[in-house]
Amino acid sequence: YGDSAKVANKRQAYKLVCETLKYKPILEELVSEAKVPTSHISRPALLLILCYELLLGRKKIQGGGKVKRLIMEHANELREGLVRLKIRRGAQSDSDLLPLSVRAVDAIPR
Repeated sequence: YGDSAKVANKRQAYKLVCETLKYKPILEELVSEAKVPTSHISRPALLLILCYELLLGRKKIQGGGKVKRLIMEHANELREGLVRLKIRRGAQSDSDLLPLSVRAVDAIPR
């Protein structure tokens, strides 16, 4: 979204986007269960990235804006949904929520 020259740390941004995409089905499920209103969001990818940061990444959201405020209004529901999802799937960690095919790719040395 926008000019890539504006991104200060491209490597960090690339990693964040890749990690978000890896967890995309899980994040979409959590957003849906928490009943976060997404109909008026112009950049749904930003919603998922910020949810990733809050729930699975740094556990906090840097920056601000309308999407951050929306997520923070539903932060407790999103966190509780993640805990319930882990219990339902018997996951010990966040990475245990991923399909085996995705986890196997992480095991490949680079």
